[in-house]
Amino acid sequence: MKSTTVLPNAARRAAGEKRKIGAFFGVFVPGIITMLGSLVYLPYETILSRGFSFFAPIFLLGMVITLITTFSLSSAISNRKMEGGGVYFVLSRSFGIEIGTSIGIFLYIAEAVALVLCVMGAANMLAPMVGIMPETLGIFVMILLFILALLSRDLALRAQFLIFCLLLVGISTLFFSPDTGPSNLSPQPFWTIFALFYPALAGVETGVSFSGDLKDPAPSLIRGSFATVIVAGVIYAILFYFLSHKQGNLFAASPFPLLIKGAAIAASLSSALGAFLSAPRILHAIAKDKIVFPWLTKYSTVEDPRLSLVFTFGLCYAFLLFGSIEVLIPFLAMVFFIVYGMINLAAAIEDFVGAPSWRPTLRTSWKVSIFAVLLILFVMFKVDLEVSLIALVLLMVMTRLLRGRSGRSRFDDLRQSILFSLARRVIYKLSFMPPSMRSWRPNLLILSENASQKSPLVRFSEMLTNRRGFLTLASVIREGSVPIASLDRWTAVIRENLRKNHVEALVEVALAESLAEGFKSLLSNYTLGCIEPNTVLLGECQNPAHFEGYVKLLKIASEAKKNVIIVRGDAGKSRDGDIDVWWDDRRRKNASFSILLTLLLKQNARFYRKNVLVKSFAKSRVAQEEKRQYLAQFIDKARLKAFGVVYEKEALLSEICLLSSGADLVILGLKAPSETEDYAAYFKGVMEGTSSLPHVIFVIANETVDLDNILA
Repeated sequence: MKSTTVLPNAARRAAGEKRKIGAFFGVFVPGIITMLGSLVYLPYETILSRGFSFFAPIFLLGMVITLITTFSLSSAISNRKMEGGGVYFVLSRSFGIEIGTSIGIFLYIAEAVALVLCVMGAANMLAPMVGIMPETLGIFVMILLFILALLSRDLALRAQFLIFCLLLVGISTLFFSPDTGPSNLSPQPFWTIFALFYPALAGVETGVSFSGDLKDPAPSLIRGSFATVIVAGVIYAILFYFLSHKQGNLFAASPFPLLIKGAAIAASLSSALGAFLSAPRILHAIAKDKIVFPWLTKYSTVEDPRLSLVFTFGLCYAFLLFGSIEVLIPFLAMVFFIVYGMINLAAAIEDFVGAPSWRPTLRTSWKVSIFAVLLILFVMFKVDLEVSLIALVLLMVMTRLLRGRSGRSRFDDLRQSILFSLARRVIYKLSFMPPSMRSWRPNLLILSENASQKSPLVRFSEMLTNRRGFLTLASVIREGSVPIASLDRWTAVIRENLRKNHVEALVEVALAESLAEGFKSLLSNYTLGCIEPNTVLLGECQNPAHFEGYVKLLKIASEAKKNVIIVRGDAGKSRDGDIDVWWDDRRRKNASFSILLTLLLKQNARFYRKNVLVKSFAKSRVAQEEKRQYLAQFIDKARLKAFGVVYEKEALLSEICLLSSGADLVILGLKAPSETEDYAAYFKGVMEGTSSLPHVIFVIANETVDLDNILA
């Protein structure tokens, strides 16, 4: 029987393992200090310029946004095993690593900016007392905070708690001061006051960033986050109510101004210390996912991110030297709005999609979360439309840049759930709609032996569909040739190759006794709801030993009422010459299908500037003129930029080869298998008779649709 040894705290510390912390010191204390750290720089007189009754709706609006965000965040937290990184971890595992990293970097920079603001706010207040320049004092204070954060996380958190107690004592002195009346400043607009005040309610994410340091992450994060928001809300409500009767001046209102000033300075320094603890943990979690800054994980752990802490100190030192950090304050508020909006959006989507994996112990209705998303967007644009748009554009640009670095996602995020939910609704809608000729497009099924390669056939299919129709790359594996268990691996190899070559295609692998049986099974059973392949794309048969089976495939496609396109040569490769489309009156469906394919090819840059010649034969001059007029009318009706050319000659393959010898691409119709008894002999004759043409598209229109109606 295996025994488990529980190390005492001293032994764990000796082994280099940091002691885990609980909800109070790990979530509540850093969160509440961050929220109250704004006491040192809030413009109270401006905020209360129109009295407490005007401020109350602003306060309630901010509390609604923060509380709903806390509920949404708690739902996400209670649904998964939390690791380090806090909000970054939640968003990266919800929206994917690229978006999560972009928001994580934004949040990290916002924390660093807030840290510098708090340090400079405290330095500006301390400078007259000690007779040192604020900039010099700010650097000295930042070095001391950095050393404290580097030496002991627990000591830093306990220091924050003592400062919190001191701050409460300082605020309580307001109860003993006389009323001096309302603020004397000129009244400010609603959204100006909201923009100035709301950063005081942002800070719950600071406590959540300690998720990797907690004994029991999910319950601790939920309890600590709600406690932070509620306590901070009560403190601010009481504080602003009393300040509204004392001219909005925090320091003049207290009968003990030195005490309240000292408490505010201490709170600001403690908030900066909290940022020194939380920001490196966000950066370490980002680096741990190895998209950016992977070297920051060296000599570091989730509980002790040393290199990230050093990096954060360097960044904040650069901000201090820059001097005009205030210009980033509007951007800072927008970052918090974006982060809170994405938290609510993630919870809303998860709850709306309702995947079996979504089982939070604290569930928030998607209607509540989406209401918060809309409310945040409205507030962002009302507060500062220009900065909001700049922040959103920067987020999209960063996400785009990171997409190339991330490769395949290593995490199971909710993007697949979103797409699955949308696809389900779309497919169900389509299944109850009658067929429409206006929406017809080629849904190609490519049967290829080299399914793991980007063959000329696949390249041509992309040009034909132009990313508008469905493309399925199919492969048939004979039973017994490979183990059944390896089919998934074979499918994954094909998909990975398509992804590397930027090919948008579905993959289907069938196991059958023969190629014909597998192909028949694919045509009969492979569908995507009401969406099914209507056209089979094949390469020319190169091996004479496979010819009989190849002809059998053409017959199977004909019986299944699927159009057939056979490609000879590399039709997608650029060359000189025109596109020759051969018109056969006896097979009108082939002619219409050929014209339709030509229209699709002309939408691609490879064929866009090519001249199209619709060619045909006539037995007499009178018939020649009649057909020329008919082709001109048909081309005009189809709105195809083409020229009709009619030859007074016998319709022979040798003549076609001679007249199209200089063409870039030749499109030629074939008989359907049902039109002749010995189809193998006919097909072989056509292939041999046109062997001098290197690049040919052979077509057989089998589908039971009115192609002329599509061209109308």
